[in-house]
Amino acid sequence: MPVHILQPTLNGGVAAPGLWRRVDQQKFSTWLRECVNYYVYPQGGAANRPGTIMLATVKKTPYTYEAPMTLYAWGMSGYEQTQGVYYTESETPQAGCPVYKNDEKTPSLSATSFDLQANPATMTITDGSLTWTVLRQPTWDQERTVQKTAYQTKKARLLPFVFSKTQAYSLELGAGYIRFFNSDGQLLDQHHLVYEVETDLAEADLKDLYYCQSADVMYFARNGKRPKQLERYGHTDWKFSDYVFLYGPMKLANKDDGLKISAVYNQNLAKFYLTCANDVFSAGDVGAWWKLKHRLRAVNFAPQYTTQQNTLSDAMLVSGELTVQTTGTWGGQVELQYSADPKDENSWLPLHTISSIMYHDQAADQDVNSFNANDVVSVPAGLWWIRVKPSVNNGRCYLRLDCEAQEVDIFYKISEFISPIKVAAELVNNTKDLETYFSTGREYKDCIPVFTSATAPAGTFTSLQADAWHALDGTTDTYAEVPKDGSLGFTYTFPAAVVITSISVLGYGIDEPFIASGGSGDDTQFLTYDDTKAFNIRSEERGKSVCFTAGGQERTNTWRILHINPQVANSITLGINNGKTKDKYLVSFVVRGYDYEAGKEITINATSEWSEGAWSTKNGWPASVCQHGGRLVWGQNDGVQGTRIGDNHSFALSSPLEDSDAVSTTLKDEGVNAINALVSMKSLVAFTAGGVFASNAAVMTPTDAGMPKQSAEGGANVRPAVIGSRVLYALPKRTKLRDSAYDYSTDALHGDNLCYIAAHLFDNDKILEMAYQQEPDGLLWVLMESGKLLCLTYVHAENVCSWTEMETDGRVESICCIPGQGRDELFLIVNRDGTRYVEKMADRLASKEPAEQYFVDCGRTYRGEPTTAVSGLDYLEGKEVSILADGQVMPRQTVQNGQITLSAPASVVHVGLPYTARLRTLSGDINTDSGSVLAKKKRITGALVCVVDSRNARVGTDPDHMETWNPEKPLAYNTGKELVSEDIRFTFAGQYEQMPSVIVEQRDPLPLMITAIVPCVTVGNL
Repeated sequence: MPVHILQPTLNGGVAAPGLWRRVDQQKFSTWLRECVNYYVYPQGGAANRPGTIMLATVKKTPYTYEAPMTLYAWGMSGYEQTQGVYYTESETPQAGCPVYKNDEKTPSLSATSFDLQANPATMTITDGSLTWTVLRQPTWDQERTVQKTAYQTKKARLLPFVFSKTQAYSLELGAGYIRFFNSDGQLLDQHHLVYEVETDLAEADLKDLYYCQSADVMYFARNGKRPKQLERYGHTDWKFSDYVFLYGPMKLANKDDGLKISAVYNQNLAKFYLTCANDVFSAGDVGAWWKLKHRLRAVNFAPQYTTQQNTLSDAMLVSGELTVQTTGTWGGQVELQYSADPKDENSWLPLHTISSIMYHDQAADQDVNSFNANDVVSVPAGLWWIRVKPSVNNGRCYLRLDCEAQEVDIFYKISEFISPIKVAAELVNNTKDLETYFSTGREYKDCIPVFTSATAPAGTFTSLQADAWHALDGTTDTYAEVPKDGSLGFTYTFPAAVVITSISVLGYGIDEPFIASGGSGDDTQFLTYDDTKAFNIRSEERGKSVCFTAGGQERTNTWRILHINPQVANSITLGINNGKTKDKYLVSFVVRGYDYEAGKEITINATSEWSEGAWSTKNGWPASVCQHGGRLVWGQNDGVQGTRIGDNHSFALSSPLEDSDAVSTTLKDEGVNAINALVSMKSLVAFTAGGVFASNAAVMTPTDAGMPKQSAEGGANVRPAVIGSRVLYALPKRTKLRDSAYDYSTDALHGDNLCYIAAHLFDNDKILEMAYQQEPDGLLWVLMESGKLLCLTYVHAENVCSWTEMETDGRVESICCIPGQGRDELFLIVNRDGTRYVEKMADRLASKEPAEQYFVDCGRTYRGEPTTAVSGLDYLEGKEVSILADGQVMPRQTVQNGQITLSAPASVVHVGLPYTARLRTLSGDINTDSGSVLAKKKRITGALVCVVDSRNARVGTDPDHMETWNPEKPLAYNTGKELVSEDIRFTFAGQYEQMPSVIVEQRDPLPLMITAIVPCVTVGNL
């Protein structure tokens, strides 16, 4: 008696042969024996996939090859033969054809004209300055090898660039270039040429290229090579460049106190070097960061400001905290400003402002002010230049600004390898103009006093006015006496050229000694070198008071130190004016510096507190990257390094550390395995060959960056796919796919093997790429190294994990998905007979109009006035193609001369390569009174196939004997046929088999969706 076996859902996907008899499995009734060019819906149906639209060929590149060829000779016998023998590739050539001269392998000339009717035939040719006619010479013909030029499409890779749901691109990355596609096709420039960006990517870089995107910038990690970035400025305005990484990342600090590195400055070459007594440098350090401790000088600045003295101070380099005090009776404000570039006036920003109002206290009969400061001011992390901008409108403000000397981190970038003990380097920090500071910034005690007024040789002073230098009683210093309203100056000529670094002034008996011209200001043009140019005086340290006894009376004096930008000087002129209230005062100068020698190298410091950069050719480059918690995070070897929050380029650390600083950690495992992949989930997840690791904290900080091991099932260097709250990743050998998600009950990551049911699809193959097409059907496309494309329908909540396979006339080499118009679009690179094409999978059932069904591969569509000739098919020359013309399936044709001819005019024609969608059921079990029938032969005599929105199908139990379903329901307004949703009954004359099954095929370029299959089975006696 026949039995009907219901298979109401097909969402189990294809099952491996080892499961074809596992009727004990709960989902057995949903599995399929074969499912090619279908994908299944989570709800249960299976639909044939749409076709692909040919967008463009992958960029063609020229190459040369040698080919044997018969060359036909032309020339003149006798004396004129010395002009040469010429050869063409055809015995009946045309004007403009290439011409070989003598033994050339590639043609260097072209013919002007031919007369093939003459006897012998003639050819006119221009060779240099000579134009002449040569004769056909058959006896001179040659068989030889020539060089030919052809074009080929090399391997390329597709990557998604998604700025938003409405601005998305598919990038074609090839050797040395990037081209761009969007939903409308390939991007062209303003001249209607293909827009592309030049890169330094090699073909070998493409496979392991790891990427992530942040807004308009895509970052690339290349295992073994420097990272890159791609920036979008406009639709056809992109820039590919080196990724700029700043202030790290760094390896652990040096622990050997005896291993010191010196920073050396060559004053003639204006270049820094790093040196060491031991071999620590290598050629692989070029481009790497190194960090050394440098001493930052203390700042003690004590100026006075009045209405007449509101001079903007010079820039002072500080870090950390400042103490700011104001005293006196004054009105107005004093503003502290900071900048990273002291020479850029527009870069100065307000840091701290002190305001005061001065008024007269009637009761006390004196002027008072409303406020005086005693503040501690913090500058942002790093090194900064500060300056004082006063605006005192009455009274006198006494300011004191102090910042302690400290050890700070200074970064150098290696620019040239000289030897294992010496490299050239650039001084690079968050602030500019540090070269001058650190090249002359040694402590004063280390500077050589060039002269003082006491030690200067006699006769070297030129008195500007009367009153010679003389000694004060009880002192050993020599001072000059300057009367009221008088001035004094002198010029000193050095024995040799010197670099002046500071000038100190000691005054006695005055309120405020100063160096001035005309009695105004602290820093003036009166201080010169070579009698022509002015020193740029920096008053970074002033106001250090000293006391001494003269004539039995304690005197208060002011010692002022004026820093200057280092200047090579042969002479110096110093002077001072007395335009104040005192009758006279005494002054002495000390000039400090060092001897100048061309090429002299100055050791700035030697320190054991140094760190080597983690990234370099020597130490390796990152192999993976992702965006997590506001940081750009890189995986290099077994270490994870993340930038500062909000800055995708800086690896700087503050002192003390801040939570937003850069992070770094090393994965702790039994072996040292490189990080193959990084994914941002609730935590940062890292995949190595030895396991899966996840950060303890959702937002990592410098003090909480640990990443404990979660699983021993490691991951490969294939970019994982994130679906909902789960991440799908390839195992290290790339032969299996797993999922993983956070489990709150165990506080760890857990997952499953997703290839268990369809394990045979992965045999002798490896996962190459993955692309998730979320809309409309939630499909994960998995590309294998063999060129096979698999489709996974994955809904973890519904326990749906169903595999199907895509076949096409070619080999798929790369895939990616980007948001399109109402859906996500799958882009593919397909190698068809050696030519690679960029194709886009069409929208399945975008319309139910018969003419709009698109189920051909590598196809094109004609839209326009009705025609019988469809051209533009040169790329399909010699191929048999499927045709849907105005919704009507036409007989297949072979493309000739780039076109096909229709039997009737049509206005919408889809032409492309045919493919067959094939689905085959498993043979189920039937429980009878005598038990299971698995061991008995069975025969399927018929079947009910339920379809939705479909046209045409072939159904049967034997691939060679199939029944055809072709519904006849023409529309009144169209020659095509409408889509049908109905239950179709078939009758088969099948044979008894051990495992009979129902086969449903679609060979026409039309849609077919199957929702259920009910075979009618008769059980035999054996």
